[in-house]
Amino acid sequence: MKRLKTGRGLKSIESWTNDFQTADLFAKPHWWDEVHGVEPDAWNYEKSAQRYERHNRAVLEYFGDRVNKDLLVVCWENGDGWAELSRFLKRRAPDEPFPHLR
Repeated sequence: MKRLKTGRGLKSIESWTNDFQTADLFAKPHWWDEVHGVEPDAWNYEKSAQRYERHNRAVLEYFGDRVNKDLLVVCWENGDGWAELSRFLKRRAPDEPFPHLR
């Protein structure tokens, strides 16, 4: 059975929270009210950040010794890009800048 390789981009909690709180970066999705039940400015960002950290720990624990074999962990904020991705996928990096977009 062939194993699926996957990647996980990690962000600092400060950056993640800032992105989440900056409402002008995205329009409120049509499902927001039904899922969250509060307006974005009333959202508990500290609790969300704790869930984000808990989820990241759970993913890393699940992959355990398979990190960098079946799971690529990168941090775009620190400049990770084609080099890490191409090494993980065992492919040549493209001859163009890595697209650091939201």
